[in-house]
Amino acid sequence: MQPAVPVTRCWPVVALISLAATSARADGAADLNEGQALFSRGLFTEAIPALDRAARADELGLEQRAEALQALGVIYVALGDDFESRRSFARLLAITPNTRLPDTLPPKVHRVFEDVRRLMLGVTGIGLKHRAIQATLGEPLRPITIEIDAIEAADIDARMYLRRRGEERFREFRFAAGGKSRELTLAPDVLGPLAAGETFEYYFEALNSTGETAGRVGGPRAPLVFEVVPPTTDTPFWRRGWFWASVGATVVASATAAYLATRDRDAADSPCTGALDCVQAP
Repeated sequence: MQPAVPVTRCWPVVALISLAATSARADGAADLNEGQALFSRGLFTEAIPALDRAARADELGLEQRAEALQALGVIYVALGDDFESRRSFARLLAITPNTRLPDTLPPKVHRVFEDVRRLMLGVTGIGLKHRAIQATLGEPLRPITIEIDAIEAADIDARMYLRRRGEERFREFRFAAGGKSRELTLAPDVLGPLAAGETFEYYFEALNSTGETAGRVGGPRAPLVFEVVPPTTDTPFWRRGWFWASVGATVVASATAAYLATRDRDAADSPCTGALDCVQAP
């Protein structure tokens, strides 16, 4: 049996971890401040790298990352980069769906942003909803589900398009035919080797019986995104052994108490004082 490590020897490790986390947050905040400062001075191209780093900084809160993505979207509109502006706004709406742009921004920015919003909410015709995709490193991808809001849902051909960020083409996957609720399970090797922090882009389409697109969430020019996150070490309390052990002990104790109370009450109501020499009349 190895000797226990003194607690005092663990403190430097804890301090280093805490210091690293604090440093990461400081770096992300510094990038955001730098990018916003350059943006406010009209130095759009120079602001992009810092804002992009801030938008990807997981240590920052959603509100701060949203600020960086909003600024990136505005910059790319100003630079005439339609693809990157739509991608930035799509990433913004993916983490903060209720975002509204300030009225002071140019009308062109609002038009691009609202176009992306309409694509992500689904085009007019058939309602199409989906649950956010969650990918955890080392765990199988959960089945992907969508809801089709249409009377003729059984006739709808639902499809998903997916690609790793940086790839040129989307791969097509079809949902099994059915009613309003559809489910798609991707084989473990579809995504290939994964790494924490990798980003995938995707969108959904619903085609009617004539093959026309009748509903869409996301799109090839404004795809939805999900990131591969590292596994968490926190186990919910209802999955821990001590929780179920305590539940079992509580149940056993309650049952024993109830039995004893019932036995004592029956004994008190009986005219007999002894269990062996007492015979009650029929």
